[in-house]
Formats: sequence, C-alpha cells, structure tokens
Amino acid sequence: MQSREIKPLFRYVGLLLLAFSFSQGNAQDDTRGKNEKESLTKTGVTKQKVLIIPFDPKMYMSDIDRSINRETKMTFPEIRSTFRSGIDNQLVSIFKTKYSVISLLRDSVKSRADLQFIYHSIGYKYTVAKGAEKTVDQKAITNGQLTVPIKDEEERYMQIVINQPGLLQAMNKKYGAEIFVFVTEIDLKGAASTDQNPMREAWVHFTTFNLEGKQLGTGLAKARFESDLNDPKRIVSRAFSQTANQIFTRSTPPPPAPKTTVTPEKKK
Repeated sequence: MQSREIKPLFRYVGLLLLAFSFSQGNAQDDTRGKNEKESLTKTGVTKQKVLIIPFDPKMYMSDIDRSINRETKMTFPEIRSTFRSGIDNQLVSIFKTKYSVISLLRDSVKSRADLQFIYHSIGYKYTVAKGAEKTVDQKAITNGQLTVPIKDEEERYMQIVINQPGLLQAMNKKYGAEIFVFVTEIDLKGAASTDQNPMREAWVHFTTFNLEGKQLGTGLAKARFESDLNDPKRIVSRAFSQTANQIFTRSTPPPPAPKTTVTPEKKK
C-alpha cells in the first residue's frame, strides 16, 4: 500500500475553528437536515440523531482509479468525490430507517469549517481487526507519513482516536446528535489475478461513538464487485450499499433487555 503525507495537526487551528464554527450552535441550515417536527415518529417520540462524518479526502486509497479514468474520463478528484458522497448517501439512507440523520457532506460550504475542526481534533491508528492473531496496535503516522506494512494489510483497519476533549459534546450542542458515525478511510482494491473468479473489493473503515465517547462499533465493512465494473455510481450502488448496511448493523446499540416481572405466588 502506498504512503500518504499527513500534515501536522496544529492545536491552535482547532481552537480557532472551535470558537468560530461551534459558536453557531443554535443556527439552523440545510446541513442539519429537516426541522425538529419532522424528526418525530408517528408515536410522537423524538428519534435519536445520528451525525455522519465523511472521511478526510486524504484518507482515500484506490487501485482502480486508472481503469475508471480510462473508461469514464473522470478526473481523479471527481472519482474520489463521487465515492466520498456515495458512501455518505448510502449511510444516510440506511440510518434514516431508525434515526434522524444529519450529514456534514450535504452542504460542503456551510460545514467546511466544522469538518476541518473535526479533522484537526482526531487521530488515526492501525488496529488489529477482530479475530486476527496479532493484538498490538500500530501507530498510523511515522515521521509524518501514513503507512502500513504490506504483510499486515489484511489484518488491520484505521480506527479513530479523539484527541480534542469535548469534541462530541460540541457537536451535540450544535447539531443535537447523540450518535457519531466516522467514516475513517476508503480502500478500493483491484482483483487478484490468482483468483479463479477475480473480484474487486471495497473496504470502508469506520468508528461509531455515542455521546459519552463509548465505541458502539468499529472495524472494516467489506463488499466485493465485478473486476470490469468501472462506473463509480454503479460501484456505489453495488458495493457501498452493502458496506453501509454492515456499518448500520454493527453501530446500532442493542435494544434494552425486556423487563421481567415476577408474579407473586397466591397464598393458599
């Protein structure tokens, strides 16, 4: 896997953005989605709000962009943008079945400052996937570069680490969100020539927190698609719809256990 440059995270920039963007806590705009009345269920109970945070454009890896470019003539930024909005749309669609959903990608101009603040407030680390033999976490940034050993590629995923205290509470104050779905990274992998039935793979790295900072779900969501499929919109529909469903299933808090009532014995 190729290396990518990560710019230093300047704390004072984050603090300035905090003062600028989150001071608008009571502002209502299209980024926040529909109004409060439309967040009520038919029973009149307000749904929990979920905030979808798209991946930083730097956190995009693809082995198939050249093939897509040859067939569609799309530029590399256009391809990346299509996949970035594609996974966001799929997540919004599936989470809307149970929650009131807010996307920070739906209005990029108004949410740009918030996204930059969030990106400056988090870190990344490669973490052993559940079920793998290795158990030691590995730092994602070495000498200013984001790298991962090739031999560990299939065993690790990119996990979010919140470095700025109060980040989730600040987002809750502005957006009213109680669940935060971070799309950490997207990898699009070419088909292995040794496979009998060559298929490409889409990997979506994610971490989901509740308001208290507890992880509700984290890891890799994977889906396979045809090796000759080079239409980004069809790839989104074919593969990212599956990964969004996996993230939804693994990020949804389990329902509370039903209360059991003990019937007192009748006196004889």
